[in-house]
Amino acid sequence: MDQGEQILTAAVKVMDAVGYEAASLRDIAEKAGVALGSIYRYFPEGKRQLLQAMTERLAEARAAVDLPSPGKKPAELEAYLAATISFWERNRSLARVLCTAAVFDDGVAAALRAGVLKPWLSDLRKVLTDVGCADAVAAAKLVQSQILFNTVGAPALAERVGAAKLAASLTEIVRPARPSRRA
Repeated sequence: MDQGEQILTAAVKVMDAVGYEAASLRDIAEKAGVALGSIYRYFPEGKRQLLQAMTERLAEARAAVDLPSPGKKPAELEAYLAATISFWERNRSLARVLCTAAVFDDGVAAALRAGVLKPWLSDLRKVLTDVGCADAVAAAKLVQSQILFNTVGAPALAERVGAAKLAASLTEIVRPARPSRRA
């Protein structure tokens, strides 16, 4: 891992532990095992530029994730949602730092929306449309908010529930209603 990556990884850990505002570049340098000047070498604008790099890292990771094709069956949709949940669980610290920083920084919020949340919402909407969900726009927003809440906002709950159970619950909520069989 190069020094810039080392610094970025340390920044995620420090900011996740103490928050964006309380995190100091000195703490990040210490966690990364580098001199304070090294941070400015890779990130001349300090914490703001670190957040930009974190947003890019999350966007690249989301774009590169290999999700199973959801198909039209509930089990396939469930597998797709479970894989999506697993992605957010693996990137929990990074996502938590960015979501928290976005509350205080409009630039981070805009970058997070444009680079991560909107493309993901678009993908969810397409998947839900393909499986026949009547209101794919609303369902995609519901799925996105529930996944973020459970994996980023309330990780203890997510760990108790588990990705498979959360995916099954979301699948049940958003899958199309079965036609009734009237005699």
